[in-house]
Amino acid sequence: MEQRLLCVFLISSLLMNCAVASEEKQCWMNKMWNAAKYGGGGAGSTGGTSFVLSKLGFTAAGVAKGSVAAWGQSFMGGTVAKGSLFSILQSASTGGAWAGPVGAVGAAAGAAYGYYAVNCED
Repeated sequence: MEQRLLCVFLISSLLMNCAVASEEKQCWMNKMWNAAKYGGGGAGSTGGTSFVLSKLGFTAAGVAKGSVAAWGQSFMGGTVAKGSLFSILQSASTGGAWAGPVGAVGAAAGAAYGYYAVNCED
């Protein structure tokens, strides 16, 4: 729901400002478009979230041997605390309760990157 509201806000902001064609507004529109593009990619819900996390070693079958996740787990002495960052990432990778919030963080990070990646000084 939060991701949909973000997308609706970004799209409506773009549409309201399309009529003004000043250089400053054009730069702002480019920044917002880029933010929506990258934010939408980060909001790929559980599919995008689990893809990124699986590359780190958080898989549906558990932690992958020899991965970054396995390396991090080795420092925990075999016990993962409930509610820890490690358990949150493992839950998100399997599409559990944390998949939505982790996906929302990915969307926000993608939108921030997209916005600040546009350089208007060129």
